[in-house]
Amino acid sequence: MKKPWEIAMLPKVLPLTIGNNIFYNAFVLTLVQYNRLLLAINFILNMNRITKRIIIVLTILILGVIFYWYLSYDSHINILDKKTEVHTNAENLMSSFILNKEQANSDYKEKIVEIKGIVTKVSYLNKKCTVFLEAGKNKEEGYIICDMQTNQLHNVQQIKNGDSVLIKGIFKGFLMDGIMLNCVLLNTYIDE
Repeated sequence: MKKPWEIAMLPKVLPLTIGNNIFYNAFVLTLVQYNRLLLAINFILNMNRITKRIIIVLTILILGVIFYWYLSYDSHINILDKKTEVHTNAENLMSSFILNKEQANSDYKEKIVEIKGIVTKVSYLNKKCTVFLEAGKNKEEGYIICDMQTNQLHNVQQIKNGDSVLIKGIFKGFLMDGIMLNCVLLNTYIDE
């Protein structure tokens, strides 16, 4: 049996016949990966300052692009072209999460939902508008928060508190309130 410091010096590709014990093989792979990490750290420490700065800036830029793409992925979806998966109203949606959160998550989460509700507040912040739908008769019961697409600003400016609206969007989840993203206003029923 080889000693641990000898195992760390093994080539990158390990033969499958090192041992019959799966835990031993996993330990050997861990040591090889640790050795590669040490070599990478040593390489980075021995680089000059300019090269280090270039690598750090490139890494930050790449991570920033990936993070931006991840955050903005859903915003490229044209919600009007997508088929609605669930039709409901704000009170039913909220009560389903209060009664059985796991079942409600499987029914609504990450699905395209058309929801009817009464507007309690409209918020305009950072060139985005958000519509809050009443999810129950009491304010403590929460809201369905509908983050509208940027092209919906003119339509949202036409509605006011107390209007009944039909909104289509992607239901993202529920904490204290329901969250919908990329929403579009389909219809307004005034003072219903």
